[in-house]
Amino acid sequence: MRLEGKVSLITGAGGGIGRATALRLAEEGSDVALADINPALMADTAAVVRSKTGRRVTEMTVDVTSVPQVGEMVERAVAELGQLDVMVNNAGVQHIAPLLEITEADYDRILGINLKAVFFGLQAAARVMMTRRTGKIVNLSSTAARVPVPNCMTYGAAKMGVISLTQSAAIALAPYNINVNAVCPGFVPTLMAEDIGRGYMKHFGISKEQRIEQQIQGAPFKRLQQPEDIAAAIAFLVSDDAREITGVTLNVNGGMSIN
Repeated sequence: MRLEGKVSLITGAGGGIGRATALRLAEEGSDVALADINPALMADTAAVVRSKTGRRVTEMTVDVTSVPQVGEMVERAVAELGQLDVMVNNAGVQHIAPLLEITEADYDRILGINLKAVFFGLQAAARVMMTRRTGKIVNLSSTAARVPVPNCMTYGAAKMGVISLTQSAAIALAPYNINVNAVCPGFVPTLMAEDIGRGYMKHFGISKEQRIEQQIQGAPFKRLQQPEDIAAAIAFLVSDDAREITGVTLNVNGGMSIN
């Protein structure tokens, strides 16, 4: 119950890491505001959180690439739940394509959701947190920012940008007692990962079983991470146990980035 009395906002809360994070933070005592572009998936997450924890839940359908919608998202979270203590910028998308096949539309979409949305989500949360001189922000990066992957370079570039953004924001917000950190997941079985996997299998002409085996063999622990593993790291970073940690990018990838 490290987050008793807190309010957390999670984007991309409809499934995978977002859903696991919403549940974990609620289990730690936080009321949660859930944002996702898919209202049906978000409603499922809300039902799980309510049934398992009894915490207050606010649901918001949001396109995180729309700066006005992001601002309204934060305002509504505060209006309905009373405050904002934790912001988790989790929403993201992937795209597998060789260098010469990446279009301007592909580039704009990947950078828009994975970097632009993180910046403006952080900015909107900071406006609220700065007035209270307290807060925790966690941005989702990726092992793709640590390990070059030629066929998802726009994604890797965006996620590397998240790391730089996190470090700069940590310095800018430290005078207001706001911690800003990032997490780099590895291969986590989520809906987005399945979409990525299909593109990867098509491009390299391999089966799903072969793809998973390649991922496992690339990790020192010889296993995939689970959404709950990432949620546990996030729960630590937004708790008072991590009050002296800021500007850090935490690898939660079973050692992939050192192999």
